[in-house]
Amino acid sequence: MEQHGRIAEHEERETASVGRSQNVVHILPHDMASAAGVLATVLERLDRDVPELQVLLLAPDPDAAISLARAITSLPSATGLRVIPASSARRATRLLRARPTHGVIGAPTELLELVRTSVLKMEHVRALVLAWVDEIVDDTGSREALEAVLAEIPKEAARTIIASRQTPEVEQLIERYARRARRTGDGGTGAVATPIRYVSSSAWGRLPTLQRVLDALDPEVAAVFTRSESTERELRELLESLGHVGDDAGVRVTRGAPVIEADTLILLDIPTRDELRAVMGGATPAVIAIAQPRQLDTLRVLAGGAPVTPLPASDAAGRARKRVAALRSELRSVLASGVPTHELLALEPLLDEYDGVEVAAAALRLLERARSSEAVRASAPVSAPAATAPAGGWTRIFVGAGTRDRVGPGDLVGAITGEAGVTRESIGKIELRENHSLVEIATPDAERVAGALTGTMLRGRRVIARLDKGREARGDRGDRGDRGDRGDRALRGPRGSRSERGERGPRDRGERPDRGPRRVRGDVEHRRPPTTEGE
Repeated sequence: MEQHGRIAEHEERETASVGRSQNVVHILPHDMASAAGVLATVLERLDRDVPELQVLLLAPDPDAAISLARAITSLPSATGLRVIPASSARRATRLLRARPTHGVIGAPTELLELVRTSVLKMEHVRALVLAWVDEIVDDTGSREALEAVLAEIPKEAARTIIASRQTPEVEQLIERYARRARRTGDGGTGAVATPIRYVSSSAWGRLPTLQRVLDALDPEVAAVFTRSESTERELRELLESLGHVGDDAGVRVTRGAPVIEADTLILLDIPTRDELRAVMGGATPAVIAIAQPRQLDTLRVLAGGAPVTPLPASDAAGRARKRVAALRSELRSVLASGVPTHELLALEPLLDEYDGVEVAAAALRLLERARSSEAVRASAPVSAPAATAPAGGWTRIFVGAGTRDRVGPGDLVGAITGEAGVTRESIGKIELRENHSLVEIATPDAERVAGALTGTMLRGRRVIARLDKGREARGDRGDRGDRGDRGDRALRGPRGSRSERGERGPRDRGERPDRGPRRVRGDVEHRRPPTTEGE
């Protein structure tokens, strides 16, 4: 215990020394939560009572600047400080002229423009942070702008450099602008090879992506790693809404504790190597990272030479996303070519009653209906004549989706060929009903197609398919054939057969007996009975 106390005291002195006066280099994964502790130490150096620029933070791009600003607002040490992201030089100019600020975050090109217009004055800067400088120096334009900005920083300002990779360019920059800097974080040795699969996501879409991953994999026991307290709260709310509640929950949250019993480890935040080893605790769970595209290099370093591969999405979900992406691409093309004046004038009166997004959604619904109608007309060749039926005939299958679900023949043909691997020649007539569809399939493939379609998503609906045995499909109808002897009609009633009644022959239309004149009473005509000679 005494030894442990001395070690902790030594580490505390080192941390304080680093935070107060020295240049520091941190090798950290490109993760905003991992930078929070570094930023907290930097912000402690600032004087809240002095309304002037004291800290400058350089990020790879405007999106990273906004993410860093968001991470800073959640820190207790940021209380009373005004730190703004310079996502655009024009907006930052207006904010800086409106009132003083303690710190500015931005990409090198935006900050250089603010320096050149004398909006950003550096004489009172106490601290400089270069966040993920390895990405900055990879781009020639950003590297030149970075050097121009660094030339304006006071020499006595403490430098804090964060990098996810130790490259020759990073080492050169450290030697030039942060000499004799202390180094913390992963040192690049002792890496354990850990295969990692990843799912790409934006910084703002991590939790929805996590939900899709859990739905797709449905792990029996999983753990989700995060290092942020605020993210942990949001994560627990999400898991509770999905039913993962209590000590026996199938999905749990960890901020560093070992998860030996978990068969799947999902990285919502990117850990350091030491953190990854601690969380795995000697076990070998499947590791899945929800990562931004810019974090792939960090994942490769974290994997220690093991493969880093994308997690394949389910076919149905992938096709749905492709369809939606294609639709967005079409809309962008129309908008990029100029505002469609005629259509705009047609829709403008609706904006007094509905939101523009609602009007656009209704227009998309009409587009989908029109395309479904076109698909019905285009599907005529699919309804092959009986002469082209396959040798084994047709068998009809029932599919539990119809016109009410906006399912068209094209959707059914695509699902059948994609899921069951059959060709269009194996697909016969398609009948669309309101609640279901009937599709003729070549008999040898019918059961396989029904099994492959069951569980497939069509227009957002999970369908069930089965053989439709209520009626035979047209290929099995064949000729009606001999209907056989209908039996003795005498069994049906007293009339007997026609042969027993004899042939009637043609009606004799010769002479008729004289029935006498007709007597008419009013509008009703009655026949008099014929008279005899004796009368």
